[in-house]
Amino acid sequence: MTSKGQGKLSSSTISSGVPPELPGPPTNMAISNIGPRSITLQFKPGYDGKTSISRWQVEAQVSVIGDNEDWVIVHQLPNEPDARSLEVPGLNPYTFYRFRMRQVNIVGTSPPSQPSRKIQTLQARPDMFPANVTLRTASETSLWLRWVPLPEWEYNGDPEVVGYRVQYSRTGSQGRALTHVIADRLEREFTIEDLEEWTEYDVRVQALNGIGAGPWSQPVRGRTRESVPSCGPTNVSAFATTSSSILVRWFEVPEPDRNGLILGYKVLYREKDSDSSLQLWTVDGNASHSVQLTGLGKYVLYEIQVLAFTRIGDGMPSSPLILERTLDDGMHWAT
Repeated sequence: MTSKGQGKLSSSTISSGVPPELPGPPTNMAISNIGPRSITLQFKPGYDGKTSISRWQVEAQVSVIGDNEDWVIVHQLPNEPDARSLEVPGLNPYTFYRFRMRQVNIVGTSPPSQPSRKIQTLQARPDMFPANVTLRTASETSLWLRWVPLPEWEYNGDPEVVGYRVQYSRTGSQGRALTHVIADRLEREFTIEDLEEWTEYDVRVQALNGIGAGPWSQPVRGRTRESVPSCGPTNVSAFATTSSSILVRWFEVPEPDRNGLILGYKVLYREKDSDSSLQLWTVDGNASHSVQLTGLGKYVLYEIQVLAFTRIGDGMPSSPLILERTLDDGMHWAT
């Protein structure tokens, strides 16, 4: 203190009249509480240099193979001069480390302590999902999924049990999603098969190790290729209107069975129990669901079916066959 007032306080204590010196290294270092991402260090403080210790510094060799790896600072604990143990957080799971310590006072930093024994942190679930997930159409019933595998330092566990889980479901479906596990950590693609034609799917991927599963990737969306309708139009009906015409009506193919964009319909008909060839009447577009068959024989029984088609081809005809007989002369269909 001077006539102007009290000066700025220092965090280090200096013995009166004795100049401070560089501290010595900590000793008797031991490691406990080894977890996936932290350990506890116990130690005996070294010579304090005749002043208080302002900071403890922990250094480590990471992924230790030999004795020549670089030492890097992994943790510092300030303002705890009486500490005899400290937790070292922020470590990587399933990674080899060797530790050493230094103590710091107002003069400077001590030489390093003797290195600790080599330890390995415990395993943990992967922190990352596979990168660059993409989905492409492979066929009418399959999609091709690709991703960038996790780098080795992100396995967080034994590489021999690292793999991937693929989950997929129809877009907007509330049903249970399907999954497939891939045991190869280096795999980067998978073909999802046995899907429905012309159907959109959401797909995501996660990494697995011996502890559990990591986070899911963001969903990617893809659609299988167009195919032909897997069933015919529904509610097919036929009504004779004259002695030479029949009105045929139908409903659309159910959405899950369309397997593509419906470009039109074909009405198939021929005389029942005859050797006459099958005749065809095409209705272009998906707006009209009826047609008047004309030029038919008088008072003849006809077998009638309807099918839908996409750009890929014709779908399955409606079932069962519809039977309808044209009218006799003088008869008319009442509306």
